[in-house]
Amino acid sequence: MKKLVSICLVLVLAIGLLTVPAYAQDTEVLPADLQIQSGEDALELACQIWPEYEDKLTWKDTVPLARNAVAATNEVVIEKTHHLSENESITYVEYSNGFAAVFSNSNWVEDSHTSGSGYDEYHGSFFVASGMSTAHLLGFKYRINHSSYDKITSFGTMTTVKANVHEHGKSATESASGSAYYTFMVYFVDDFGNLYGSSLANLTVGNNNFSWSAT
Repeated sequence: MKKLVSICLVLVLAIGLLTVPAYAQDTEVLPADLQIQSGEDALELACQIWPEYEDKLTWKDTVPLARNAVAATNEVVIEKTHHLSENESITYVEYSNGFAAVFSNSNWVEDSHTSGSGYDEYHGSFFVASGMSTAHLLGFKYRINHSSYDKITSFGTMTTVKANVHEHGKSATESASGSAYYTFMVYFVDDFGNLYGSSLANLTVGNNNFSWSAT
């Protein structure tokens, strides 16, 4: 009888382990009103996930940069990512000068395509936010080709709120020398045009994969 009870307990524990979701340790189920639809949403959520960085993200007690500080080289010293789902994440990035920003890689979904086409195409949004400044890249699309080079099929449309965005380079098709990519710099300003910081975002498509980085 004791042996039978022991076996039942083992089975119950095994079933419990099998039903734990893949992102259980790093996933947050959000209410409908907290789904990331804008840079403001990303900023609000980041402050909830990392309350210790809220003052930096909201520019509390932060002063604008001196005009000659724009040319200074800043390095990423802190980078933390929180997965919200399999295809959505939010990342806190802090630089050596103390400036901080939030990046959100959101809603990447597979487009429908003809069966046997030899590729998978995805689209989604990318948000960058800090303080009162936000940048939203909408409609970015990329294609993973199963037997040839990957490519970016649409660089999307950029909208901003109190931010200036400058393209730094782009290439639509992967090649033997490198991935397809889209690189842009976001300058974060206030109502008076005072600069608080900047972030360089690099979106890459290659080796059957999409990735991004901040510098």
